[in-house]
Amino acid sequence: MTHDLFWESVQGVGLKSSQTFDAAITNQTLFRSETIGRWLDKEQAYDVAHNFILFEQVNAHRGLAYHLGWNWTTQDLGFHLSAYHTGINWRERVYKKWLFVELEPRIDFSEDNGFRQADFSVILMLEAQFYKVKP
Repeated sequence: MTHDLFWESVQGVGLKSSQTFDAAITNQTLFRSETIGRWLDKEQAYDVAHNFILFEQVNAHRGLAYHLGWNWTTQDLGFHLSAYHTGINWRERVYKKWLFVELEPRIDFSEDNGFRQADFSVILMLEAQFYKVKP
């Protein structure tokens, strides 16, 4: 369990708490259940997210993560469901041990449209790690 107290110019003072449980299924598969809570003083609101994630190491340079999650908030109507999502994350090592690319298609449903319309999105990320890995 972790707790982070923060101050940001836009969001103000807040506290982020998270708890993660991991269970190895096989040498290449890991199941994770994570809960993240965030309190914002400026908004006097508490948001909670819970995710189930199944990680799969396909080979030495490729990994997949399947996720399903829900978000709740205390804003406006008291504690209630505000969104849920599902998606797949594909991570590939593309050059040596320091350059990675990720592709994540996902579907989100939110209370903004009464959970009636799916919001499709695709995230593309390039990651470069510039530090020496000790053997």
